[in-house]
Order: sequence, then structure tokens, then C-alpha cells
Amino acid sequence: MSKTQLKKFLNTLNHDQITEMVLELYAARKEAKDYLDYFMNPDEEKMQEKYRAIITKEFLPGPGRVKGRTSRCRKAIKEFATLHPHPSRIADLMLTTVESIMVYDRRVRWVKESQENAAANTLREALDTIWSNDMMPQFERRLSIIKEKSSGLRHSLRSRINDTFNDWHDTIKLGLKTEPKC
Repeated sequence: MSKTQLKKFLNTLNHDQITEMVLELYAARKEAKDYLDYFMNPDEEKMQEKYRAIITKEFLPGPGRVKGRTSRCRKAIKEFATLHPHPSRIADLMLTTVESIMVYDRRVRWVKESQENAAANTLREALDTIWSNDMMPQFERRLSIIKEKSSGLRHSLRSRINDTFNDWHDTIKLGLKTEPKC
């Protein structure tokens, strides 16, 4: 169903019918409940912490075994982004993913190629988000620390992270990236 079809359908319902439908949706779907709870009380910091915990649980020690599923990290970032928080909070989660993979690499001295790819791709997305929203001063120190700490990683992950930084900087220098939003 398209948004247009949904809108037409909703226009045929009266207020009580729409209220009943929203209440049923709230009770039936956890995602809808989370979204409506956030919509009524938008606490970006609380939601960011919830999704940060999901990301760090995948790579950092805690109760249970570390699984290192990058798909869970991508899903957490995507779900958080659907709430339309400030872009700095989304960029923070992206960098948290990269940092968690880096810590995992230093601890176990081995990460899968898919985790290396995820770290590089997520770093690139974070850099793009930071640049396009004119947040480089806010994240400059953290990005420097990531680059600095990458020197302690295994060769392949270190290379992927450094290549991502270098390729991104080259793209900026060539003017292929648009100017930040003001």
C-alpha cells in the first residue's frame, strides 16, 4: 500500500476509528509502540543509549558471548534514524560501531572480512553524514583518535580504515562532495 492509498483510507475513517486502529497497532507491534512512545516523549539521548547498547553488546565483553554481528549494528543505526534524531546522534552511533570493531580487533587480534568491510563502510557513512551536516568541528577530535588508534590494529583492518580516511579526504579535495549544509 502506498502512502497515498493509506491517506485516502484514513480520510474515510472517523476520529474514533483512527484512535482504535492506532491503539491496536500500539498493542500489536513493538516497533510501533517504540515509535509512538518516542513520538509522545522524544528523548533522543535515551533512545541513542538504547541503540548504543545494542551496538556495543555485539563487540564488547559483557554477559554472554561476543557475537560481532555487524548486521545488528546496521539495523540499530537504521532503526534509530527512522526516529529522525539530530544527525550528530546518528553519526555518533556510526562511530561507536567503528570503535567497537576496533576494540574487538585489538582484543581478539582477528576480525572477519565482513567486519572489516562494515567498519570501513560505516566510517565512510559517518564521514559523509558529519560533512554534509557541517559537524566536522564537533567530531574532529574523535575522528583523530580513531585514526590514531587504527595504528594498533591488525594490518588488514588498519589498512581499510586508513584507506577510507584517505579516499574520503581525496574526494573532498577533488570537490566531489558538496558543501556542508548551513
